[in-house]
Amino acid sequence: MAVTIVVALGFEIKGNDIDLGKLWETKSFKEAIISKTSNGQWIFSDECEKGNFNCDSFSSQEEAQELYDKCRNGGTDDPHRLDGDNDTIVCEALPSREAFGQ
Repeated sequence: MAVTIVVALGFEIKGNDIDLGKLWETKSFKEAIISKTSNGQWIFSDECEKGNFNCDSFSSQEEAQELYDKCRNGGTDDPHRLDGDNDTIVCEALPSREAFGQ
C-alpha cells in the first residue's frame, strides 16, 4: 500500500497519471502514462481525435502549437480546428509562455 501511495504521489508531482484501462490492455506502464496540459486538463492517447481541444484548453500559444504540430501527422490535418486562418500558427490570441515567465 505504501509503495502505491509513493508511486501515485510521484506521478502527481510530475503531472502524470496512469490510464488503468490502457495499462490492463497493453500491460505497459510506458504506454499507460497520461499527462496534463499546463492548465490541468488530462491528455489521453486520443489527444489527436477530432474536437478534443479548443484554444481555451491551453494556457499559452506554444502549448496549443505543440499539440497542433503533433496531431498534424506531417500533413495538413487540424483535427481540433485550432488554425482558423490556415497559416499553421494556432491560437494566436493566447499569451506566449514568456508572459508567464516560463
